Amino acid sequence: MAFIDNYKDIEWSSSSPIRLEYEAKITPRIYLEYAIEDLSLGKEHRTLINAISNAKRALHLQAETISNAFGIKSTYPKGIIPFPKIIGFLKDCGIVGDRILRKLNKIRNSVEHDYYLPSENEVDNFIDIVELFIAATDRLVMCFPSNAEIEYSEKLEGSPEIQDVSLDANTGKIYLFVHPGKEVAKSELDEMDIYEWKKKYSIVYSSKDPEFFGWVNWLVHAHI
Repeated sequence: MAFIDNYKDIEWSSSSPIRLEYEAKITPRIYLEYAIEDLSLGKEHRTLINAISNAKRALHLQAETISNAFGIKSTYPKGIIPFPKIIGFLKDCGIVGDRILRKLNKIRNSVEHDYYLPSENEVDNFIDIVELFIAATDRLVMCFPSNAEIEYSEKLEGSPEIQDVSLDANTGKIYLFVHPGKEVAKSELDEMDIYEWKKKYSIVYSSKDPEFFGWVNWLVHAHI
């Protein structure tokens, strides 16, 4: 049984989302608009290639921005992370479902071959899937679920009294805060930043722990 399964009917009572920033000056939606505009110009090889290239830029920028925020680099700290690894990581975090991921990978793989010229229909389908992916994940860019106070109707006997869940963006660490008691709080809070104090009394999971993804899934879906 996963640790999160010790807690029944968990709900968030308040949250403190943050907004993610893109590393590029151009956003995924602008790249997507370029792709749609390219495709509208005709069926020539140049316009099809430009359309697929801009759609791929939109897809990669969105996926990399979100996966970085959830801490993929702590799992793969060296070098360029292959795109299938990014998609698999997002799936484990509960960001997107299997169906859209299968379609995304199938169409993307078909146009990844060197010198392969996609058809107008392939380009059109790819743009549609990328648009769906961006629409499904924009909420995480605008309101990244970094913290939520929780309440639950039941927990298994002996389980810690978790009060809030915090996800440090870009670190791949999630913190389950367990209050140490009023006396401890009174003696320490005057000397410590509250966020660091909470981390001191938290159960911590990293993106290398299976438990990390259980709590991240809850945090993601609690904000839907």
